[in-house]
Formats: sequence, structure tokens, C-alpha cells
Amino acid sequence: DAPTPAALDAWEAAFGSCFYTAWRKGGRFTVLCSALFDAAFAGDPRVEAQERFLDEALELGKVGQHANFIVMASPPVRGPGDLADAGRAAWARRLLARRVDAILCGD
Repeated sequence: DAPTPAALDAWEAAFGSCFYTAWRKGGRFTVLCSALFDAAFAGDPRVEAQERFLDEALELGKVGQHANFIVMASPPVRGPGDLADAGRAAWARRLLARRVDAILCGD
């Protein structure tokens, strides 16, 4: 069951933004919507909004003595073959260049 833009609209109407940051016991958790990495969301304004949100979260995450975690349902990069996609490769470079302690994924 791949998410659709309409399904994500309904989810956000009920629960709010599909990407956000939360603090828990000295850790900063940046939760991302992995569906926005799918081709079905090409051109969706939430893709660019999540990109800006992630850049801001990673910049703010450099300050302080806390752990930084990225949380999402599915990783956008599963192996070297995924790095052939320019968007996925840029995403991986962005995380490697910033202070991210772990990426937690559901699958």
C-alpha cells in the first residue's frame, strides 16, 4: 500500500505535518516522511518543504551536546545502487556532512 498525495493530505488534515522534530531525554529526533522520496510525489510542494525543514533541522542540530537522530519509515538509500539517483545521492551527502548520530527506519 504505497501512500498517495491524497492519502497524505487526509493524514495531515487529521494529525498535522508529516515531518517534525521532537526532543526525548537529551536526544533530538527529526521525523521525516519517507513517502515524499517516492516518484508519486514528484512536484508535490511538500517535497521541497521537507527538504528545507531537514536543512534547518540539521543546522540547528549542530548546536549543543545532544544526540541527533533521523527517523522515517523507509530509508531513501538502501545500498550503493540507490546512489545512481541524483536526489538520493544528494540526500546521503547532506547527512554525511552534518552531525547525525543515527538514522532509524522501520523497514
